Amino acid sequence: MQTKNDIADTQQLQDAIIWRILELTWRRVHHLDVVVDDELIHVRGQATSYYVKQLAIRAVLDVVGTSPAQRVQIEIEAPAVPSAVPAF
Repeated sequence: MQTKNDIADTQQLQDAIIWRILELTWRRVHHLDVVVDDELIHVRGQATSYYVKQLAIRAVLDVVGTSPAQRVQIEIEAPAVPSAVPAF
């Protein structure tokens, strides 16, 4: 069972992750959703490019560190890279 302090810490972590993603990507991750619980940090959204997705991942790691206490699951969609067009 979570205490008030745990809930406040969870909300602060969630807000910090959202803020850092928006800051680092210049708000280019749309439909951003971050859910934090005892075992998992789940980040979802749609990036405008693969590079923006990489920036979002970097933003999450900036906040939680490279060895987070919780597992991190990132489901940020990026546009598919078009396949090479054959030359005529």
